[in-house]
Amino acid sequence: MGAVDDVVTLAVGDELQRHRNHDTGRMAALVREDGPEAFLHTRLGLLFLRSWPRDAGSVFSLQPADQPPVPCRD
Repeated sequence: MGAVDDVVTLAVGDELQRHRNHDTGRMAALVREDGPEAFLHTRLGLLFLRSWPRDAGSVFSLQPADQPPVPCRD
């Protein structure tokens, strides 16, 4: 995984996927602390890092990086 500005690159199997998120710095910090394993829920656009559910702040909404950004849902 890597993050540049508001875009993260995720390794999903053999594929690299690019997604947009407004808090890539926190996401990268949690990955450094807890490791790179995560669950990607593509239909809902959510990334659950390994520290979830212990840390509710380790769930991130994702948008496709190749589409214009839209406001996050509440």
